[in-house]
Amino acid sequence: MSRGRRMAAAAALLAAGATAAAAAVPRCDGVAGNLVRNCGFDKGLQGWRSQAVTTIAFDARHGVPAPGALRMTNQPASEAGASTCVVVPAAPAFEVSGYLQRLDGPGSCLAFLEEHTTTDCSKGATAFHELASQPLVRGTFTEVRGSTALRRDTVAVRAGFACYGEQDDDVQSVLLDNVTLRSVDATPEAPPSGSGP
Repeated sequence: MSRGRRMAAAAALLAAGATAAAAAVPRCDGVAGNLVRNCGFDKGLQGWRSQAVTTIAFDARHGVPAPGALRMTNQPASEAGASTCVVVPAAPAFEVSGYLQRLDGPGSCLAFLEEHTTTDCSKGATAFHELASQPLVRGTFTEVRGSTALRRDTVAVRAGFACYGEQDDDVQSVLLDNVTLRSVDATPEAPPSGSGP
């Protein structure tokens, strides 16, 4: 087999692998109990806003498992982040999950939840939770997922993701897609400080 044919075959295998991986990711609008509207960014960014001094834009070409994603680009010395406000029912705990992909540079992304006592998240947050942090690999979507218990007076949460480069002044673009927020069983409580096994 010629070198050109081998390279074409290798490229076809990589493309098939990426397609199979995307097909294995369930669509967020089909996940039972998902509370996020416009979770897959099929047509735009309705309901989403930027965090800090991030610029957000609709990306119609990329996404997982289907095209359509939110592109967030940070400014120097700032995170790249985006969030949405969601009214939540009474439940012991909630889990947020999203798929993120770096378009350039190294770094990590974290999932977060802010708790609010107003349905539109218009007043200050009563609690803030960093749920999980995950390093991202350029060129592939990585799931970032975490959960937390909420206060009893919480009626809405701002669910989102914040991404950081290795250096404070790195300016990078990150794609976000396929976001879910759903109630889960209560998260285990941490043992009291200083307690032994």
